[in-house]
Amino acid sequence: MIEGFEILARLSGGDVVQSSRFRSTAPPSTRGADFSLDELRLFHQKLYILSANLGNPVRIFIVGSCVSRDAFNFTSRATLTDYVARTSLASAFGEPFPWLTNERIESALESKFQRRLVQIDASKKLRQLLETAQYDLVLLDLIDERFSLVKIGAARCTYSSEARKTGVANAPGAKFIRPSDELRHQWWKDGLNDLLAIAAKRGTRVVLNQVWWAASDDSGAEFDRVLVSEGNAHLARLYREIPESVERVSYDAQSFVGSTTHRWGRSPFHYTETVSHTLLSALQLDS
Repeated sequence: MIEGFEILARLSGGDVVQSSRFRSTAPPSTRGADFSLDELRLFHQKLYILSANLGNPVRIFIVGSCVSRDAFNFTSRATLTDYVARTSLASAFGEPFPWLTNERIESALESKFQRRLVQIDASKKLRQLLETAQYDLVLLDLIDERFSLVKIGAARCTYSSEARKTGVANAPGAKFIRPSDELRHQWWKDGLNDLLAIAAKRGTRVVLNQVWWAASDDSGAEFDRVLVSEGNAHLARLYREIPESVERVSYDAQSFVGSTTHRWGRSPFHYTETVSHTLLSALQLDS
């Protein structure tokens, strides 16, 4: 295995340090070099660590939910290139969903942030964002895979709480695809493969934030046992589909405790700060 500095030297034609910040280098093919995916992955891991150690903020692209986003309120060592939530991988790379027009979305949602998330899901813009944005790492979590899909013809969208406000469930020809549906699961696997292929083409790391629904909150009050059990069974099935080559951030079981003071309210996936700090530590971004 070639060490990160040697790969960096080869990719930059021998000039390892070009400035106080590491700059993007030309793709290996333009240098006449032949690199394996493992070598490129190691290169990006080394560059990521060097950037963090030099004080340069690491650029993170989150595909997931607030369980990942919340952590970055506690560090100055990273910047969020983008944050795409409320979209299932079973929807994100499928056919655009024309019923969800910008007019319908804007009339139903006051929040610009929420509008943008529904628009990204409806227009299937995630691929373009992942292909064109500048980032060092994709942070993936699967909490929003709890949502059903709505299908009209060949098009589908994520039936998030925001999409629900548009009245899409009452659209002509709308059909629900539940999280447990086998067709949805196949679509999800296709979407996962699309995301990993984009990252592999860029030589970018993907890190799975492997979280679970909490059984109780910090007051000791339990969440609905059936919902928690079903939610975690669904996550377990999805986690088994993630290739072993994808890095994971894992936690002790006792880490998952709901917060009674969480800004978004009480929920099995609105945790106390322990999860955020564990994630930052695993990413070597804790302050």
